[in-house]
Amino acid sequence: MTVLPIFFRENELFSVRFFFLETMVHGRTHYIQFNFDTYTQQYIDSNQGYGHITS
Repeated sequence: MTVLPIFFRENELFSVRFFFLETMVHGRTHYIQFNFDTYTQQYIDSNQGYGHITS
């Protein structure tokens, strides 16, 4: 399995989005995103989707 992590930080939210490169079709791929609160350093939630690899 090849996974590409992309990190986001916006205000008090830190997110890590893992793109699964094996499922890539026409520049779009499946991803899972985990969100954390930067103030409390706790896990908030996660979501998944299908889209372009963006930062």
